[in-house]
Amino acid sequence: MFKVSLQKAGSFVIAEPTGKVSKGNIAKACKTIQPWLADSAHSLLVVNELFEDWDGLAAVFAPLIEEEQRAAITSIAIVTDRPTGEFGHTIRTLYPQASVNIYCFCEHQAAITWLAPDMANNAA
Repeated sequence: MFKVSLQKAGSFVIAEPTGKVSKGNIAKACKTIQPWLADSAHSLLVVNELFEDWDGLAAVFAPLIEEEQRAAITSIAIVTDRPTGEFGHTIRTLYPQASVNIYCFCEHQAAITWLAPDMANNAA
């Protein structure tokens, strides 16, 4: 399963892999994400505290965002307490122009602040 949502205030997409992620899950998420990228989203937050199949996700992640829209992604944060395996490398290969940071799950808020500093400034 692969759940996606938009954080409108910060203009970033939240992707939450759970269980076994399939190409079908990715295709469905792709249809949801594309309009957000065309409209306003520029960052991606991939988050799951205990997700174990990061290598499996890496294997099916490439078609999530169409190649011509990949340049719209400028920042990617991965938040988990598990090793990300090949996923970090895959993300850096697919989005060479994006800044990529990996955070421990306890640093979830720091990842959001990094992706959307205006949200942190407005909350203060």
